[in-house]
Amino acid sequence: EDRLDANETVILALQLEQMRARTADIKRPEFKARLLVPVTSEVDPGAESWAYSQWDRVGMAKIVANYADDIPKVATFAKKFTQTIETLALGYGWSWLDMLRTAKAGVALRSRNTQAVRNGFEQRIEEIAAIGIPATGATGLLNNVNVPQITAAAPAAGASARWKGGNKTPNEILNDLETMEDTILTTTKGVERPDTFVCSMAELRYIARTPLSISAGADPKDTILKVFMEKSENIRNFDWWSYCDTIASGLLPRAIMYKRDPLTVHLEVPMEQQEMPPQAKNLSMEVNSVGRIGGVAWEYPLAAIYMNGI
Repeated sequence: EDRLDANETVILALQLEQMRARTADIKRPEFKARLLVPVTSEVDPGAESWAYSQWDRVGMAKIVANYADDIPKVATFAKKFTQTIETLALGYGWSWLDMLRTAKAGVALRSRNTQAVRNGFEQRIEEIAAIGIPATGATGLLNNVNVPQITAAAPAAGASARWKGGNKTPNEILNDLETMEDTILTTTKGVERPDTFVCSMAELRYIARTPLSISAGADPKDTILKVFMEKSENIRNFDWWSYCDTIASGLLPRAIMYKRDPLTVHLEVPMEQQEMPPQAKNLSMEVNSVGRIGGVAWEYPLAAIYMNGI
């Protein structure tokens, strides 16, 4: 009987191999910027910078006599905040030989590259929304200098104030959550009411799973998170964001409680990603995409609070 040599065996194996239509793509964390930070597009894409004003007023009516000539006057004034608008760009290319090979293999190379560019834009927007643009000094949702900061309270016993793996009791963690909400309400005299809480995944899962009490008669379903949501009059949204993991001083986690409203905080995107026409370059084609972003604006920073070291 005839026997196949090594090369012929490999060729036969490739002919018998069936490629599955469904591919196994590398999975990456979901993008949360547009969920956690309201997006606006109010600025002209051609502008180099943009600004917003924060107005305040002073003056209160007083009791006066008939024919009074000492009526008090109000005064209004504004603070101006300016931020730059940056251009984002990303592209892809292919050679004429790439097109021939992918066409023969049945691979939609351009559609995959287009999606990769889209994901690349969203990945950069995710970072800018969270921590800003360090090169320009712009900050994000999690590190604005005008948002008040507090530190997680020390435990009654032990030294570590960390929620997960520290020395704090469930009730002490519940007190931390209530302190965050109460601080915003007290500071603004009830004008601002936070509705969203965001922290790292580990801490959120811990408070969502840990019973407030394990004493006899306590319901194990009454976790720290559940009890807080039942007691709070305002907080209705909870989520985690990986950028919270090490953003506080000392690479400690930070939580934020805030009012998720475009009038309070928003991410300005003057121009979403736009794909430019293909350009021929020697024996290849290049397709570039551009977009413009203005960063995160905290118009009412007292409607939020950071808690470090949770």
